[in-house]
Amino acid sequence: MFIWNKYIIFLILVFGFSSCLNSKKENKTAPLAEKGVINLQEWEFDKNGIIELNGQWAFYWNSFIEDEKNDTLAKEKPNFVNVPELWNNYHIDNLSITNHGYASYKLLVKLNKQEELAIKYLNAATSCEVFIDGILVLSSGQPAKTKEKTTPSYKPDIITFSPKSTDFEIVLQIANFHHKKGGPWEPFILGTTKQIKDYYNIRIFFEILCIGFILIMAAFHFTIFSIYTNERPSLYFSLFATIISIRFCVTGECTVYMLGDFNWALLVRADYLSFSLSILFFMLFFRSLFAEEVQKIPSRIIITVSLFFSFSFLLLPPSFSSYGLVYYQVFIIFAGYYIFYVLHRAIMNKREGARYFLYGFIVLFICMVHDILKVNELIISIPLSSIGLTIFILFQAYFLSLRIRNSFELNKKLSIELQKQNNDYAFLNERYKEQNRNLAIAKEKAEESDALKSAFLANMSHEIRTPMNGILGFTDLLKAPNLSDKKHMEYIDVIQKSGIRMLNTVNDIIDISKIDSGQMEVVLKTVNIIDVIDSLYTFFYPEVENKGLQLFLRKELTIKDAILKTDRVKFNSILTNLIKNAIKFTDSGFIEIACKINNGYLWFSVKDTGIGIPDNRQIAIFNRFEQADIKDRRAYDGSGLGLAITKAYVEMLGGKIRVKSVENEGSTFYFTIPYISPDIQTPVVQKSSIDINVEDQIRNGKILIVEDDDISAIFLKESLEVLNAEIINVQTGEDAIAMCKTTPDIDIILMDIKLPGIGGYETTHRIREFNKKVFIIAQTAFALIGDKEKAIEAGCDDYISKPINTEILLQIINKHLKIKRQ
Repeated sequence: MFIWNKYIIFLILVFGFSSCLNSKKENKTAPLAEKGVINLQEWEFDKNGIIELNGQWAFYWNSFIEDEKNDTLAKEKPNFVNVPELWNNYHIDNLSITNHGYASYKLLVKLNKQEELAIKYLNAATSCEVFIDGILVLSSGQPAKTKEKTTPSYKPDIITFSPKSTDFEIVLQIANFHHKKGGPWEPFILGTTKQIKDYYNIRIFFEILCIGFILIMAAFHFTIFSIYTNERPSLYFSLFATIISIRFCVTGECTVYMLGDFNWALLVRADYLSFSLSILFFMLFFRSLFAEEVQKIPSRIIITVSLFFSFSFLLLPPSFSSYGLVYYQVFIIFAGYYIFYVLHRAIMNKREGARYFLYGFIVLFICMVHDILKVNELIISIPLSSIGLTIFILFQAYFLSLRIRNSFELNKKLSIELQKQNNDYAFLNERYKEQNRNLAIAKEKAEESDALKSAFLANMSHEIRTPMNGILGFTDLLKAPNLSDKKHMEYIDVIQKSGIRMLNTVNDIIDISKIDSGQMEVVLKTVNIIDVIDSLYTFFYPEVENKGLQLFLRKELTIKDAILKTDRVKFNSILTNLIKNAIKFTDSGFIEIACKINNGYLWFSVKDTGIGIPDNRQIAIFNRFEQADIKDRRAYDGSGLGLAITKAYVEMLGGKIRVKSVENEGSTFYFTIPYISPDIQTPVVQKSSIDINVEDQIRNGKILIVEDDDISAIFLKESLEVLNAEIINVQTGEDAIAMCKTTPDIDIILMDIKLPGIGGYETTHRIREFNKKVFIIAQTAFALIGDKEKAIEAGCDDYISKPINTEILLQIINKHLKIKRQ
């Protein structure tokens, strides 16, 4: 559900930005040009917004009126044609105009006042010059009267100008000898300079947003394929998404020009080739998902035709390949109907994800047919392919995420089943010694089960880290496409180290969470301390020796004193963490491990000759997420939780820990644990459970939840369902204050501290100004030392940290109810 919510948010952004592309400030019918004149005297740009200069423009075929101004205007009577429209559709003197040739367009614009204006130029086939009041303001290519002298170009631009009067004249000189289509096939948009620039910025931002999103999806699924090479759908989807992102770069606002100028023929080839290749990889992706429903002959025809047109688009010049594009477009529409047929079969066969694929493909197919009709001048509209493709890729990304999640769940299920079989085999082996062969099989299955479990856990962690690594890594690759092998390997090494560091942080946070929530158990068993220390000495000795250090072990314990009851795992973790820190921060000298008994406590120390710790940081290093404030960069590697966990373990075992250090000379960490004789019977410390008495539940009461996070609010509501109370939820501090004023009989408030607008502390303080009796519990993710005291000081009656334990929360509420009744 969380993943789906992210996709919905992105979908809203797509529609939001796309709706801005043609937004106007006031709904007013735009005037059209008539016989070469457009009257904008009643059009207020600040009030009515930008306007497309559509309608009848004066048209001079085979004339450049700015080059031969006096002769042309004196001899020729202009024809009036619709703009935007290809001149292929024009008829002059009952004769059709050919697609190759040159012409001039003229439009007189009448305004009600003079102001700085701008025109958004997108494209005209295939070379164009724009004159305003006889001044050349834009050249897209070089129009000429012959093919040899004409230079085609496709480069969207913004024309800024200040008309000399309230009337100004626009002249277009267009030539086409390189494409099937000629003339202005996109509208010219007029507005103030700020409006046109804002319009352009919205379009370019929307395109970059779509390109970035699609590239992230491509990178993510290619990473999945690199891990699971049999996951062919992820490979084809990644290639499909990559081709689509390239197509976005060479169409629309042509964002590829941000990287420099490009040859017109190259851009046209990239446009056509990205279209055919996207169909090719789409079909491969589709066939890999629904292999049983896709028939061989139709799929091979679609793939073969796409390959044929791809080679023709690549090898033939645009003057030839542009004629074949329309036939390929018609073929793709028929191929789309076949896709619908296959999806119908897949849904009937209850194939996984078939419905999601259908939903996305319906949007894509409608947008694709719409744009094919628009490109071929059958309808006049805005292009929708970018929206359709983005929505389709979003649906497929969600669908593939479900497939990956289901694969993980299947692995987990298999792991549990294999573990169960292993336990059965082990039990049978204890009872029947003769079943050695079954025991070997069970061992093999156990190893396979552990491998599956490890892979599942690693991959789940990878799912968390991949988006960040993918964004950073591929953004860098986009910025520097020609990386050397050395730089390439350096970046890979940085990503790998960052991943390891994040993994350690997650593990540390989990341990801290268990400690805070009381889920960490202390299991007391008889332990030989000398054996543990000897084992750690043997384990770390090679690492110490390889670093050029000396490792000493000083034991002042008898065998009798060394045997006691403690938690072996936590004791081992304490010493391991201290020794690893000593090795990490010591470059020369020695490390010494010592132990002794004194006054009923075992004393341990780990001494090193490393970089030391400043005096003012020797207490703070045991706090969470804090490291020593020193210049050595190694001090900042890690989560800052290691010593916090070590301190917690020492205290859970009943001891204390401290440090004695001199900067640049070394450190000594001391800790103690109580000596518990192995003859004393000590029960295992279990997790506490809380019994909520029904008689203590609220009856006809009200609880206000102040929480801006929807998921946290839902969790609290579900947790408090056992109470017979009316639950109210608000998301801001202002709403909480207003609710308390209008509903003074609220019994309990669960107050989040970090809120939009005014925070939880300030909200509590204001509520206390008019309501002293309501019971306020701070529920927050701020769980460091001193946070509880801040909440109490602000006016809260109690405090609970996230992640919230339901039983503890109910215990706090129950405690309040008892106090209230007394």
